[in-house]
Amino acid sequence: MPFNVLSDAPAVDDLLDFQRYLVPLKSVLCSATLDTPFTVGIFGPWGTGKSTLLRLLEDELKAFSSDDVRFVCVRFNPWIYRKESNVLIPLLNSLRDALNESPFEQARESGKKMFDVLVRLGADIVLKSFTAGVVDMEKHDK
Repeated sequence: MPFNVLSDAPAVDDLLDFQRYLVPLKSVLCSATLDTPFTVGIFGPWGTGKSTLLRLLEDELKAFSSDDVRFVCVRFNPWIYRKESNVLIPLLNSLRDALNESPFEQARESGKKMFDVLVRLGADIVLKSFTAGVVDMEKHDK
């Protein structure tokens, strides 16, 4: 007796007509006059296509090319790190990796700076754990 299994993977095809969201999102994000920082939130229950929408938007942004506007898309799955005490470190690592792999020199320079931040954060965490919170990087520097 055959049975159907639902996949949790983002859809490859736009079966939910996300073009109605992609077109305005892309026009806003690709505007050379957009002031940053700028934040977009995508909310919805499990299975409503949030990851699919993000993947489709990533494809649209990668296809866009302009001297004024450039995109570096960073994929990060927080579920993988749900048991981590500090999810900021894996997020920053993902951001740094994406910047380092970018074709844009300015993004790669930012990735190098991100590495310095991560080293400092890591050192701070290690110091705090070894000294029961008595010493941190700020106190060490002083």
